[in-house]
Amino acid sequence: MTRKLLFSFLLITAIFLMGCEKQTHTVRYEIEGNIPEIGVSYRNGLSGSESADVQSGWSQEFIVESYYRVSLRANTKNNEGDVTCRIFVDGELVSEATATGKFKNAICSQMPAPTPDEDKVSLDS
Repeated sequence: MTRKLLFSFLLITAIFLMGCEKQTHTVRYEIEGNIPEIGVSYRNGLSGSESADVQSGWSQEFIVESYYRVSLRANTKNNEGDVTCRIFVDGELVSEATATGKFKNAICSQMPAPTPDEDKVSLDS
């Protein structure tokens, strides 16, 4: 009986996984602010992190797979002013934050999930 349950569990799991295709998402980071230099650090599409000093209007776009955590941090550094970070996934705003004052951080984060169609598993094939 235990072997039959185990076999059934493994069979159902295999069928489920065969129906799950990896889906990709277009991610766009944006930074705005009213200060001359903004410190930025972010998770790129290659499972790595990058840092840079940028000006207002900076953006970065790349492709990720579902369930890849994306994050973006904007720092005012030694400037009195505002910074805003935004993350868009497939053109939709999914995270936004603003920070004001010296050495303040605006932090945005999101984990793109599959669309509802990706979660469907067909047992008819």
